[in-house]
Amino acid sequence: MANERNDIPVEGQVSPLGHTDIYELIALLAALSEATLVEPGKAVIDSSHGSGTMQGWALAQGIELVRWDSNLKQPFSIQRTPELNAPVWTILLTDSSRLIANDGEAIPSPQSAPQSAPQKRSEGMAYLYNHHLAMNLMFEDNGPIRMLLIRLKPEAWQWLDPRPEIINQFIDAKEPRFYGFKLQDQLAKLFSQLFHGSVEDNTPPWQSLIKTLEVCSHLFDNLQQRPQTHYAKLNTRDAHRIHQAQQLLAADFQEPLGLADICKQVGLGRDKLRQLFQQVYGTTPYQYFQEQRLQEAHRLIAQEQLSVMEAGYQVGYSHMGHFSQAFKKQFGYLPKAVKASP
Repeated sequence: MANERNDIPVEGQVSPLGHTDIYELIALLAALSEATLVEPGKAVIDSSHGSGTMQGWALAQGIELVRWDSNLKQPFSIQRTPELNAPVWTILLTDSSRLIANDGEAIPSPQSAPQSAPQKRSEGMAYLYNHHLAMNLMFEDNGPIRMLLIRLKPEAWQWLDPRPEIINQFIDAKEPRFYGFKLQDQLAKLFSQLFHGSVEDNTPPWQSLIKTLEVCSHLFDNLQQRPQTHYAKLNTRDAHRIHQAQQLLAADFQEPLGLADICKQVGLGRDKLRQLFQQVYGTTPYQYFQEQRLQEAHRLIAQEQLSVMEAGYQVGYSHMGHFSQAFKKQFGYLPKAVKASP
């Protein structure tokens, strides 16, 4: 349903979807985004929302893949409600920072939302969640969006057997489960291969299935390597708060918010924020901030051709010795080695 004001996200209901096949899902998403179905499972977007394509495939029994590649002209939101009687486990991957999660309540327009100094580039993310989680997926501003959605139905688990116990716990959970993973290194490579390979006319479907299973295996292995602590109950509102905290941590490296300020903005106490953040993202808030600022410094040197000193200052370091030491600890080499590489 289109909205007359361009500053208000367009909202649409997409759940329950557990009983839909991939063609029904694409048709529903096409209707929400005012796209045109050009063939079963494929739609072209050319409307007030933006331009681009979305396409879906049934790769194997219980395994479906959706590819969304578009350039948005206005904010856009999709509502996802719990699917208690229609289980679908979901992996969402995007290399865009424009996608944020909301807990299902009203979404403020970009003009009224709390603003932080924007980071020039935010690392993409992958999210793993179950059908008990209600959330809004909001594309918060204009620009390109690249996203993959992997839907795992009950029949899918035959392809992922034997499974670690933590995965069985994820499958059997009766409450919301939500995990986040940074889209970097091998996971970023798999995302790129699957995103681009899925649109090649000469790419056999089994190759996309193999890459999809590799993504699943990578995320499950990563999840298994996280500290096996008691899983604290994560309601939908807290899932949104943790996601918001993650966004705030990477919003401004030169003048970062303190943890107390972040706690105040998202509405969580310090101890609970730390516990849930580590549970969802597999690291502490401070470690996440450090990793993100150094990743950005690496990008500034390698891609933007900034000097080591300029990159260090851009991510908030005033002492270049401390910057070089932290950089080497994370990457295994000094920042000047990046500058010297071809």
